[in-house]
Amino acid sequence: MKGYIYIDYVNKSRLKYIVGKRYKSEQGIYFKRRVKDFDFSIVLNNCYKFYKIKIYNRTTGGIATDFKIINEIDYRQFLKSSNKKEQILSIYKNHETEVLDEFIKNDDSNKKTIMLESGIDFYLDMLIENNPDGYIKHMIIQKYGRNKDLNRFINNYDFFIRNNVAKIGRHQDLDVLINDHESEVVNEVLSNGRFKDIDKYIDNDIYLKKIINVKIDKYLDYIMKNKKINKFFTNIIINIGRKKDLDFFIENEELSKSQKMAIIRHGHEEHLKILKENDEDIKKLILSLKGEKSR
Repeated sequence: MKGYIYIDYVNKSRLKYIVGKRYKSEQGIYFKRRVKDFDFSIVLNNCYKFYKIKIYNRTTGGIATDFKIINEIDYRQFLKSSNKKEQILSIYKNHETEVLDEFIKNDDSNKKTIMLESGIDFYLDMLIENNPDGYIKHMIIQKYGRNKDLNRFINNYDFFIRNNVAKIGRHQDLDVLINDHESEVVNEVLSNGRFKDIDKYIDNDIYLKKIINVKIDKYLDYIMKNKKINKFFTNIIINIGRKKDLDFFIENEELSKSQKMAIIRHGHEEHLKILKENDEDIKKLILSLKGEKSR
């Protein structure tokens, strides 16, 4: 029996399947007998690729539990199709712009999504020009990061759009946005980890959480030496798990049970010995993690 599956190749949220390989799993994978049988929500999202599979075993609920990947489908088969779902896939994969022009002409309810997901510059430009709302601009910047959009919107009044410009991480944009009046935008600039930006704000506690989470050793050293570390920041630094920081907290802080458990998960033997000496519950937890029985 043959069927079809879809795989998210952009977000890589599923196991990376290999063409020609056979897979067996109780969990299995959702399949359809035809590509056009998938929901519109799947077809409209251009982060999916569709594959033909040979099914050796399946459940009654449409799950293939034993199957082989045959090949990615040839999207050219959808050229000139009269089926709406196949037309959308042809727009995405074959850049069949005549079909997209018909969707726009007929004011199809999905036209904006299709124009956006197509990635075709002409239609992205059309979306930007004809839609004053910031959401479309945000999506185009986030999804494609086109230089002309970054140049145009770096000083946009909408901080959400400026924030997305900062996420792309072009140095010329970061040089401007590091001085933005919105802390959310500055935080996004700092997340890029440029030393000159962090140096500018290292002593501004508004940005301390972001700087810690960038996980650069020299700044963590500075923070541990020069800053007052409250419980919230202690938790973050423990989760980062540098051994010398864990040493410090064990020696100098009154740790909560959750903090001790977080330290235990990093697995340093000397920490395990110290923590289990003073807490029977922690001792039992350490022993259970080691597969031992407490005595």
